Amino acid sequence: MRRTSRLFFPLLLVFLMLQVSCFSRKDRQAETDATEPTQTVFSGTEKGPAAKPAQPTEKQITSIPKVNLFLEVSGGMVGFMPKGGAGSDATNFQKKVAGLLTEVNYSKAIQSKDFYFIREKNGTSQLQKSTYPEVLKTVSAGIQNPALGTELPEMLEQILKESGKSKAVSVIISDFVYGPADKSKFNIIPQLIRGALNEAQDKNLVVSVFGDQSNFTGSFHPAVKQPVAKRQLTNVKMPYYVWVIGPQEEVILFNQKVFKNHPQQQAHFGFNYSEPAYVALTKLKPSGNVYCSERKPTEGCKSVTIGPQKDTPVEFEVGVNLNAFPEPIQNAEFLKKNLELNGKGFSGTIISVKKADAKDPAQEKYSHLIRVRITQVTAKSGQLTFTLPEKPADWVNQWTTQNDNNPAAQPGKTFRLNEVLAGVQSLYSEQRNVFSFSLNFIKNAND
Repeated sequence: MRRTSRLFFPLLLVFLMLQVSCFSRKDRQAETDATEPTQTVFSGTEKGPAAKPAQPTEKQITSIPKVNLFLEVSGGMVGFMPKGGAGSDATNFQKKVAGLLTEVNYSKAIQSKDFYFIREKNGTSQLQKSTYPEVLKTVSAGIQNPALGTELPEMLEQILKESGKSKAVSVIISDFVYGPADKSKFNIIPQLIRGALNEAQDKNLVVSVFGDQSNFTGSFHPAVKQPVAKRQLTNVKMPYYVWVIGPQEEVILFNQKVFKNHPQQQAHFGFNYSEPAYVALTKLKPSGNVYCSERKPTEGCKSVTIGPQKDTPVEFEVGVNLNAFPEPIQNAEFLKKNLELNGKGFSGTIISVKKADAKDPAQEKYSHLIRVRITQVTAKSGQLTFTLPEKPADWVNQWTTQNDNNPAAQPGKTFRLNEVLAGVQSLYSEQRNVFSFSLNFIKNAND
């Protein structure tokens, strides 16, 4: 009996160890499957079958736990929201903002939401909790008892603190005119904005800014008070903005699924994008001595053999899928202007960027075609690196004025908008690239 026991216990121990080992492997596999990130689509529409995505930086989500929407109701906002009636047309602000309010209230992509007015009390910004019907009524019927102007940095700081209590995405609707009572603050606008948004940096939040314009009728309070401190405007185009602040994956979902009718003027800060899917399309109208170095590439051609001659440069197309990027980044003219080709051991340039043809089987997995011209190769091998650096959006400077005292003379501009957004950008001080990818090249041995 004792001898049998001596044999039994070691066997039992081995059996249990095998069970634990099997369980651990399965458990680790399940954990890997559960946490493997999937592609996040920011904006744009897929054309044809989706290309195999590169490893994304954010996990895809299907809903936003909480959204707080804030509407500024100072005297400077009255002109966007005139009292409506059967014989009057709603302003663009009233139409667009009413639509956004409705989407926030009813969208299945949002689990919980709260609405606030941004007011003023004793010279300081104050948030007043409200309801969807009340905020919607204010947008359509006008502001009752408008507040004094709110200090922009203070307003942003209070909003982030309020949303931080419930980890909510903040949606802020305002003209974002910053005219501090203390005129010395005009010299440090970026620093004040950066300080107000410090909590966003601490919590790894991102910021999306959308700019729109609307006819404005009412009293306008410029930041520059000379020669007059207030002007009466009638049907003048004035900018207003929607800021969305929160975790990247939640802001992406909000911009895509909730704020579906967003304007084209956009600026995005703090985002980390995935490397786009890309491939060398060496059989699509090539020119000169160029072919894929790999005989049967399993994931598309990522290495090209090139042999430019003195009078015969090499040209070929690179397919790239940018459908997961914001709409402005997908603009072909923007890409042609800003996309860079870098590397050592060759001389070359990007000669065109255009939308891919979704009906062509060779192009259907890609949103854009980048045509490259290589005029000289001096190295046996190397890399062609395509980089889109992060730069300020062109429209920001176009919408900026240093003197907003007479908007009728220069409509559609905001006082020092570029400095306000420079303050946002300074939260993310490190120089980032929107994306970067590389193709290997090999010099043709016969050349």
